Amino acid sequence: VVLLDKAGRIKPCGGAIPPRLMRDFDIPESVLVARARCARMVSPSNRIVDIPIEGGYVGLVDREQFDPWLRRRAQETGARRLTGLFEAVEPPTAEGLRPVRFRRDGAPETVLARCVIGADGARSAVAR
Repeated sequence: VVLLDKAGRIKPCGGAIPPRLMRDFDIPESVLVARARCARMVSPSNRIVDIPIEGGYVGLVDREQFDPWLRRRAQETGARRLTGLFEAVEPPTAEGLRPVRFRRDGAPETVLARCVIGADGARSAVAR
């Protein structure tokens, strides 16, 4: 497993982690900074609806702390972390492997992958 990651990137998001995900991925409660017990929706006309959260709560993490924790955990379980900038996924080779091109320290590099998972957001360069 290769984890290709941009240097110093903190993903902007709410950092909500449901208890089921914490159990399934063995995420310790010590990484939580808060627990949300309900969600509140407020309409433009100021109508308020409270929505209880299934399972009792959703854990909240600080992405500035949680993201490095996740990267370390991936490395501790065998992933090779590379800091670089994704460029392209090429068509498969005769063996069915996909060349993934990226730049590390400005130099072009390629890894071959059986499977490519893009976790680069709504405007995913990997998906394109």
